[in-house]
Amino acid sequence: MPKKISVQELAPGMVVVDAGISRRENPRLYSVPGAINSSDEILRIYSEGFRDVFIKEEDDPETVPPTAHPADGGSEGTINVGFKDSLILAHQLHSEHIEYSKKVLQDLKSGGNIDINEATALITNTIDSLDANHDAMLAVSKLLNIDTYTYTHSVNVAIFSIAFGDFLEISRKDLTNLGIAAMFHDIGKVAIPHYILNKPGDLTEYEFSVIKTHTTTGLPFLKNIFGINTPILGGILSHHERFDGKGYPSGLKGELIPQFARIISIVDVYDALTSTRPYGGPVSAQKALGIIYGMRGKNFFTELVERFIRCLGVYPTGSIVRLNNGMVGFVIQQDSESPTKPNVISLFDEQGRKCEPELIKLNSQLAADGQPYTITGCEPAQDLEIDMDVLLYAF
Repeated sequence: MPKKISVQELAPGMVVVDAGISRRENPRLYSVPGAINSSDEILRIYSEGFRDVFIKEEDDPETVPPTAHPADGGSEGTINVGFKDSLILAHQLHSEHIEYSKKVLQDLKSGGNIDINEATALITNTIDSLDANHDAMLAVSKLLNIDTYTYTHSVNVAIFSIAFGDFLEISRKDLTNLGIAAMFHDIGKVAIPHYILNKPGDLTEYEFSVIKTHTTTGLPFLKNIFGINTPILGGILSHHERFDGKGYPSGLKGELIPQFARIISIVDVYDALTSTRPYGGPVSAQKALGIIYGMRGKNFFTELVERFIRCLGVYPTGSIVRLNNGMVGFVIQQDSESPTKPNVISLFDEQGRKCEPELIKLNSQLAADGQPYTITGCEPAQDLEIDMDVLLYAF
């Protein structure tokens, strides 16, 4: 019996079958029968726009040819293709998110409507990508600063909210709704004057009152769309409510704040703090978590903050870290056996010079002087020029 999986779950050795579903009925279904021979083939299938595929069941002896072998780094519970390939797939998916975000804002400004089916498909693919390789998706989200904050922020909040929701063991159905709520959490800002949104200095009392309307002005764009339900609307409306009741728009307190809003509010602040914005540069991921920790019991539920920190790790994926030998690197993957020694990609050498990106496994590799690597601190990314294409294909 054929089994339907996402393209991101494909691995060399799996056998694609034609399930008899027409391309017209499902244009994102890849149905060319035959064995998958390489990671490059998977990347080609994904880049051509296919997102689903039917394969022979794993317990079918014909599923994996005798010559098949697991991909580099593959093991139970990890991605089936190599980590570099995971980054490339995550990069492509993130780019699709950005293009959709741009399209939504442009359509709304011109009086158009939101395509909720496309949004749902993107969120579904994001859940699959995070299931396949959690770190790759989060790493790419913090690497990409090529678009304005307006576009990247909604995308990053959706991705990190899903990752956090999954950590909290939320059901897949609720993860989809959470992702949609996070994707559209700032949709009301389409009605906020540009000069207020992008003001580099402090807002006046009037300007801040205008900004606060974005939680309510976004609802008319969404509430009559089939599939936008109460939990989604609650997450959007209430993501600026505070645990102590001093938030807006309704001053909700404690348990009255919807679950999705509790999650989105933390992620919203984390991404804002670690991103370049018109009114301020980013802080390091570690400092951002410290700031959020200081807001527990006031802005956020204490237990939820603590679990968010555990979800991201001591040095979150996406952190810029300085090593004990002077090198600077980008945290690309967590090491479950050693939380303080993640895998990083080198960005600057011991003398502070930009270097060729190289994957360094802090838990198992030694520095040039034979000493173990340790992280001495985190750095903000605002002054670093990171070439995404170089990093993706460097190792």
